[in-house]
Amino acid sequence: MRTSAFNVAVWAQSCSFQLSAGVGLGDVLEGVDGLPRRRALKTVKSLRKGLGIGESFIPLIPHLSCSDIALIHGAERAGRLPEGFRLLADQYFLRAQLTSTLLAAFIRPLFVFLVGLLIIDVQRFLYGQATPAQAGIDCILRLFPAIVGIYLLKKILLMRPLLLNGLIARLPFFRAISQCMAVERFTWALLKLNQTAVPIHAAAIAAADASGRSKVISLAEHFRKRITLGESFATAFPKLLSGWPKWVRLSSNVPSPADIDRWAGATLTNSKKLTERAQYEITRFAKPVAIILILPLVLWTIKVQYSAMVAQYGRSLP
Repeated sequence: MRTSAFNVAVWAQSCSFQLSAGVGLGDVLEGVDGLPRRRALKTVKSLRKGLGIGESFIPLIPHLSCSDIALIHGAERAGRLPEGFRLLADQYFLRAQLTSTLLAAFIRPLFVFLVGLLIIDVQRFLYGQATPAQAGIDCILRLFPAIVGIYLLKKILLMRPLLLNGLIARLPFFRAISQCMAVERFTWALLKLNQTAVPIHAAAIAAADASGRSKVISLAEHFRKRITLGESFATAFPKLLSGWPKWVRLSSNVPSPADIDRWAGATLTNSKKLTERAQYEITRFAKPVAIILILPLVLWTIKVQYSAMVAQYGRSLP
């Protein structure tokens, strides 16, 4: 069972706070709750044996993705481990918020549907179409499977956040936010590693791993080969950025590694604007979905009421 996005966010935020206070990474992982205790202790044991983050964090892979571990590893190489955990926490908090918004948009109409079923059975009794016992039995037979279904659906989605994330990730707006998160990870890792004098080709590979996009990882490997063979940075860097969608609008006008600070600042600002826009689109998308799900219930209720009036006053349906 995989840990939910909110629990991972709280865990990463707690790690960031304690690392900022000067506590060692092993002590932090040993004392912070949020991930399974047994796996965290295995990670601590590996760290105290002298293994790197990439190897030590392997037991946490069911709960952290490979790109999450690559981001933490890159932050450690850059000497910015608290900032890396903070970025991880911010992104998981955003995922949890979007998941909650979408679930609310789909679950609220289901509760309204249940209330509508109850109202219809009460109307049948009031119009004399059913005895109290019949109306009560029909209400139970309709409500009980619906309530059990909603409860089981909620349990499955909460116990299997990987399944929930997979379903939500197929939505176009959420896919856009995931790509913006990947751009932010790539840019942040490349910036911090470049500032600590890590060779640009090694920084690009680490940043691509942190992004989690296979196409960018492949292009980073080609970028390393081009730089090693003597190709200039100004011509090799645009090819590295070609793996991102055009709507992300990454500028390729970077003459040298010294200009990455300027490029990264503009890219992170643009990525945040695109993320906010996608969030707004998801909020706009959730409200019409709720209305569309409720509309058939409203039409059905009107039909039932009309049929009850026909039965009471003796009029025929048109």
